[in-house]
Amino acid sequence: MPIYLFRQGNNQEAYRYFGAHLCEQDGQAGAVFRVWAPHANAVAVVGDFNNWAPGDHPMQ
Repeated sequence: MPIYLFRQGNNQEAYRYFGAHLCEQDGQAGAVFRVWAPHANAVAVVGDFNNWAPGDHPMQ
């Protein structure tokens, strides 16, 4: 993905990279989550599955 287009706000394909996407790794089904948060101290995955607790599933 051309990051310079994303930074300009001109990349109409960013949804294909960022967000939540189903994937498979080593035969194991799962999901990959990508965000653009260059100034964030931390990012976490939250939802009903972890009672909306941001400390339970921090992203790396």
